[in-house]
Amino acid sequence: MHKRWAALCLLLLTLWTLLPKAQAAGSADGMLSNLTGSSTIGIETIGPTPPSDWYYFTVTVRDEGGNPLAGVVIRLYPVLSDGSLGAAITGMDGQYMTDSNGQQKFQLPPPGGVYQIQTEHTGYQHYTSVQFQVSSDGAVVVTLKKQQAAPEEQVFTVSYEAGSGGSLSGGAASEQVANGKTPSHVPTPVPASGYRFLYWMDQDNWIVQNPSKLRITQDTRLRACFEKEQSTEQQSYTVYYRARTGGSLIGRSSETVARGSSPKYVPSIQADSGWKFIGWENQYGKIVTDPSRLSVVETTWLYACFEQINRTYTVYYRADTGGRLVGVSQETVAEGSSPKSVPTPVALAGYEFSGWVDQYGNPVVAPGWLAIRADTWLFAKFTPILKPEQETHTVYYWAETGGRLVGGWDSEVVAHGQSPQHVPTPSALDGYRFEGWMDQRGNWVKNPSALAITEDTWLRACFAEEVVLNPEDDEEVQPPTPSEPPDSNSTTGSTGSHNSTGSGQSSRPSSNGGGTVADSQAENQNVLELEPDMELPQQEQEEVFDVPVQQESIPEAETLPPVSDVTRQTQCHLHWYILFCIGLSTAGVLGRLWYLHTAKREEPYETMELQQTGVQE
Repeated sequence: MHKRWAALCLLLLTLWTLLPKAQAAGSADGMLSNLTGSSTIGIETIGPTPPSDWYYFTVTVRDEGGNPLAGVVIRLYPVLSDGSLGAAITGMDGQYMTDSNGQQKFQLPPPGGVYQIQTEHTGYQHYTSVQFQVSSDGAVVVTLKKQQAAPEEQVFTVSYEAGSGGSLSGGAASEQVANGKTPSHVPTPVPASGYRFLYWMDQDNWIVQNPSKLRITQDTRLRACFEKEQSTEQQSYTVYYRARTGGSLIGRSSETVARGSSPKYVPSIQADSGWKFIGWENQYGKIVTDPSRLSVVETTWLYACFEQINRTYTVYYRADTGGRLVGVSQETVAEGSSPKSVPTPVALAGYEFSGWVDQYGNPVVAPGWLAIRADTWLFAKFTPILKPEQETHTVYYWAETGGRLVGGWDSEVVAHGQSPQHVPTPSALDGYRFEGWMDQRGNWVKNPSALAITEDTWLRACFAEEVVLNPEDDEEVQPPTPSEPPDSNSTTGSTGSHNSTGSGQSSRPSSNGGGTVADSQAENQNVLELEPDMELPQQEQEEVFDVPVQQESIPEAETLPPVSDVTRQTQCHLHWYILFCIGLSTAGVLGRLWYLHTAKREEPYETMELQQTGVQE
């Protein structure tokens, strides 16, 4: 008994695994799966496109406002197995550009593969999509962002001049240098007879050793300085005193010092408010601890250097078009600190606040957390709000196998909330019938012309193959005949096998175990009298098996449900039946195990009772 239960359970599990899985009604026929995850900005998955031997793949390009962009150069590259890109695929029209609807259609060979999209359009940023898998008909929408105008590059003028005692040769008298760049046409200083070249000096009396390595951040004037050569018997040099930003000098601005001697008239230093004196340095940038003890061997420039005690910067706030600011227009912030009085952006009607940017166009997420290390301009940006009635959506139409679309358009642009105006008419082919329209989510659409469009919509005309049953073909609904031929004394009619007596009553089985099949009709019922052919005990052979077969009327062809629905219902019923059998089998096994467990526990008590009965006897 246990082996029979185990065999039955194994058979049911095997049938369960071999049964095909029922597909969910309304599932999409096409698929576009992203290989690298959701992020991609600017790309979204859309539903399927018309079926074909090759895959039809549509790319739609729009701007940030949802308007289609025509003339966009778009290239679809296959991604090879080594990760490199193959040759670009042209569209079905043989071009690489989108049409007036912002679309380009491609035809891709099966079995599909991995692809990547790249676009180019004047005034918009170049776009490169993530790599995605194409396994069937599909489409994508690419959103391009406008390219921000690059800030004008600031240019400064660098001029060159020669001081007394020399001239300049080659190079240029002046040149234009971009901000942060270095001069490229520096002339060569040529000293006159009896003079020697010392160094270059800018308009602020800073010594410049090599102008070709000087970073230009303002208009600059460079002067070549020369010095008259002196005899070794009596040489003297001039010491110049200058103050940097943040202070001033009280006393002489220069003095003449004999070679090897030290200055005697070093001026006193006075720092400005908020500044402090930090020391002297010469024209080479070297620190001079005490100018009064400096041994002068050449013409020398000494600079008094100052440092700001509490350095501050100004933060300016401005509102872009579409809004205004409530609060201060600027504030002073200590170096390294953050603004404390950031104004509140207020958008005007039809606009919304989109964020802060600095003077270089870089986004600033939170101005209150920005560390200020220079004068800064912060701009509040506002963007227009696109009203729903200004939005448009595209409605696509196509037909499944078994029909076609007549008239109307393949696709049309519909305003938000409006209904399509150019719906084509479905026409079924021979042997098929039109079932209805279905959208990309698998929902039935009764009347597309009355459908309010709030998003891009794909409408599919569904057709089903007609099933016509021939009522004259009765063999398909008749019960099966026995595997062995009937006896020689019986005749076969159009409705079954009848015995030779013609009485319509069942005949008793013979002693050798052979049998016949008798068929009698009474009140629209066929009664099959089955006589077993295999050899059975005499008691069981006495039984007669009467199996009534009710003739059911076959529904008309036009009232039958679609074949796909019948298949799904049959599979669903079969699944439930198998689950019921498995549960019944499991309950039987558990009951048998419990019975064996209980019997083993009661066996010792029965043995003891038998032994006690024997002793008493």
